[in-house]
Amino acid sequence: MSNEEAERIEKILTDLGICTFQGRKVVLSEELLSVALSTNAESRYNVAMEIVAKRVEEKSYTGLSGDNELDKVAHYLATIFWFMEKKQEEGRSLQHA
Repeated sequence: MSNEEAERIEKILTDLGICTFQGRKVVLSEELLSVALSTNAESRYNVAMEIVAKRVEEKSYTGLSGDNELDKVAHYLATIFWFMEKKQEEGRSLQHA
């Protein structure tokens, strides 16, 4: 994925109110952080797709260029969820060290 494509997806996620980006830091609402940390690997993409699709519908968002871009945004969000989970696991392992 190019930087331009990533920036476009990050703008969409921000426009939808799903998360914000502060440099390399991702900020999720408490509700979405809870979802991210409780979603297993098998359902991560499906949960992300539901969240994105719901927000697109709620906001009558027209900034997506078709289902392919919706899919890319959902994959990007699922990847964010994965990173959040890994970050939490690292924190736990540091606390137990």
